[in-house]
Amino acid sequence: MKKFHLGCLANLLLFSGCSIFERPVTLTKPPEQPKKLNKILEPEELKAKLNKREDTGGTQSQSTTIDDQHHSAAKYPPEQIAEPSTELLEKKFLDKELLETKVATKEVDHLCKQLSDKLFSVSLDQCIKQKFAANALSVLRRPLVHQDFINANPANAPRKRVLIIGGIHGDEYSSISVVFKWMAMIQENRHSIFDWRFLPSANPDGLLRNKPQRQNANNVDLNRNFLTQDWYEQATSKWRSKYNSDPRRFPGDSPASEPEVKWIVQQIKDFNPDAIISLHAPYGRVDFDGPPEGPTKLGALTAIRLGVFPGSLGNYAGVDLKIPTVTLELPSADKIPARLEISSMWQDLQVWLCNHLDEQCDAVAMPNGSGALGSVDVVHKR
Repeated sequence: MKKFHLGCLANLLLFSGCSIFERPVTLTKPPEQPKKLNKILEPEELKAKLNKREDTGGTQSQSTTIDDQHHSAAKYPPEQIAEPSTELLEKKFLDKELLETKVATKEVDHLCKQLSDKLFSVSLDQCIKQKFAANALSVLRRPLVHQDFINANPANAPRKRVLIIGGIHGDEYSSISVVFKWMAMIQENRHSIFDWRFLPSANPDGLLRNKPQRQNANNVDLNRNFLTQDWYEQATSKWRSKYNSDPRRFPGDSPASEPEVKWIVQQIKDFNPDAIISLHAPYGRVDFDGPPEGPTKLGALTAIRLGVFPGSLGNYAGVDLKIPTVTLELPSADKIPARLEISSMWQDLQVWLCNHLDEQCDAVAMPNGSGALGSVDVVHKR
């Protein structure tokens, strides 16, 4: 026995792995293989590349601190926003349940709490005061919210309608921040040239992950999932050939498969906009789809065509539906432009809309980028 202890101690000194606390265990059967995830989360083509991230590029000099206090539009992910569980992600909900839901005020307020925790530029009070309307849910059952600013003066009707969308890609924080800033400009001045509908965060599940991602909770790129005329012919093949099956740009197994995309399509049908403005980042340019010509510049951003992609909003709304669709690419995903630049983009956008939509506008009467042609009522529909 004494020899055994001495031998084991010697082995320990030689890092042989011998233990004086427990005996070696011989496995009688091989370890269980890890369970495969549901295909809705990981299509077979994506499994080898699921954690791949695309370089989002650098920022340009016109990006600056937000509210003169913080460098980034996004806060460090708060502890209370947990990663969605596999069980929740794998649960399938009926489209009708997601898209015809009466969302309680407390659920919208909770979304505001999550947005304010995530973004420096969005305060909880500012978000709650919007009293967002919501009648649809994301994959993870978060409210999909919108806000209308409608001119209540019948003498000014009918007026042109403009739909503004932010946050289709969850990791492009600045697009959400700028949308909130633009809404604040309308509310501050209580005037507007057009009737507006804002969808500030079209992909809340992608944004509110501990590590935000471009895709939604089903790992589908919403901006490749719209039912365009070329979707069946080109969406999957182009994803494989042009993007080497990059999971961040996965178009989905079928067009309009995602509740967020169905919701945006329904918003377009209900609001019937004369123009659509979609905010993205970080390419620092202005793109346009639809008839006849887009803006040459918005603030410091100039027009450079990005091309048309199967399943994109610009392709669906601009090319197929013939609704003028501006894609505004901010120069940074996590830093928003200075206040003056945000105002300049807003004012240039309204001037272009006036000219493009043949609306009678007085560009001089747009203080801080906000219109001044009639009083505005904020429409609250729960």
